[in-house]
Amino acid sequence: MKYYPTLTLILLVNTLLSSCTSFTEVAAPQTQITSSAVFEEKSSANAALSDIYSRIREEGVVTGTNTGGTVLLANYSDDLLFYGTNVNIEQFAKHSLLPSNTYINTLWRNTYSPIYATNAFLDGMRASVNITGEDRDRFMGEALFIRAFLHFYLVNMFGEIPYIKTTDYAFNSTVSKTTVAEVYHQILDDLTQARALIPDTYPTAEPVRPNKAVVTALLARVYLYTQDWQNAADNASTVINNTKYSWQNDPSAEFLKTNPAILWALHPDSRCKKLCIYFWSSLSFHFVCRLDECL
Repeated sequence: MKYYPTLTLILLVNTLLSSCTSFTEVAAPQTQITSSAVFEEKSSANAALSDIYSRIREEGVVTGTNTGGTVLLANYSDDLLFYGTNVNIEQFAKHSLLPSNTYINTLWRNTYSPIYATNAFLDGMRASVNITGEDRDRFMGEALFIRAFLHFYLVNMFGEIPYIKTTDYAFNSTVSKTTVAEVYHQILDDLTQARALIPDTYPTAEPVRPNKAVVTALLARVYLYTQDWQNAADNASTVINNTKYSWQNDPSAEFLKTNPAILWALHPDSRCKKLCIYFWSSLSFHFVCRLDECL
């Protein structure tokens, strides 16, 4: 009989703990969804991927903002002339970069951030049971393309870099630089997989998402940079001979969305009339961002 009070106390504590657990388990806000729920429907997965494209447009190595690689490297190469007072940009313009230049860290951080998001997207797609078939292939292919695309610009800007393919924070916190040759090997591997998954058609009315021709164009450029001349020529010829595209003979129409030479153009946002285009000309492939005005 003397054990009963102790047993009663244990039962009471367990009941209270169970009640507290239920009380503290708060559902997600109605305006948000959990990461696993993103990959339960095609529409939500598509929105997640669209967000990655918007981040590429707004920050990192290819954005047209002052802290983006497009503007900074144009100043570095004298494609742009700098007359302002921004010390960080001035160092690029005068080839006097210092480790303390905050824009270098911004370029690095704002490019690896969407790479991490892309890896998270790939993890979600691999675990998804509701998104299958052609939809799954396209989503996976686009994400692999994005990862290769961003690492391509990083390796050309910084040389030896980590090639990040996981969201494991413990692994990523100890990752080290990879040789340039290995980075290119990883890029080619991702692009080869992407081309096998992405169809020839665009998923949208405008070429704001990559198709097989876009992947092939980047493959041509990677082969060119690795001095694999035959593969570079073969892949470039595949794109050049694609009847979906044709030369733009009017220079004033080069950056219009109706340009028949455009392979891929990042969609402008609602605030700024900014157009980022990946297009081919008679000599090479280009990725250009032009910022007209902010509304």
